[in-house]
Amino acid sequence: KLSALKQISDVKGGIGEYVKNYSGKETSINFMYVTYNWNPVCNGAAMIAAVALADEYPDVAEFLLDKATYNIKKAIDEYNPQGGFNEGTQYWGYAARYLGYAMSSLRSATKDGYTLDEEYQFWNYPGVKETIEFPLYMNTNAGSFNYGDSDAQNKANNELLHLWANMYDYDMPGWFGLKNERERSLYRGMDA
Repeated sequence: KLSALKQISDVKGGIGEYVKNYSGKETSINFMYVTYNWNPVCNGAAMIAAVALADEYPDVAEFLLDKATYNIKKAIDEYNPQGGFNEGTQYWGYAARYLGYAMSSLRSATKDGYTLDEEYQFWNYPGVKETIEFPLYMNTNAGSFNYGDSDAQNKANNELLHLWANMYDYDMPGWFGLKNERERSLYRGMDA
């Protein structure tokens, strides 16, 4: 009988690809080692998958979570100390979205009295809470200050601002990034 880890690593695409990469069987994809947006996107998705698989495949979930956690810390270190990011706001948003999804997934999976080990509590890492301010400082009415191949018109995503505000229970200018007064008035109505 094959172990669940072996069975899943034989699957083409999806989780099987993560298992192959984390096991060292596939080395053409470098998402594990980079510090830019690809790292939290890919490793964050692996963490979400681990949470989803935990009940049925606990060994696979533990393997994915351990490997993804080890690797995502390389990108999280880029937020230290004040939340800045090594790419423009467009890629910051891409990376922060998946980091936020992973953190929310881990938190929601452990709400029922289970304490998450400190190494998985990314929301407590230096600069992670503060990173939501990065696009606020990098944007003006004329667009965003971007570098590399980021789009100058790209602004922070409202969903992301709300995710961070909920995660840290603090007021965040959620109106930021809304395109017009109609959207702003709808947003204000949601807060009432």
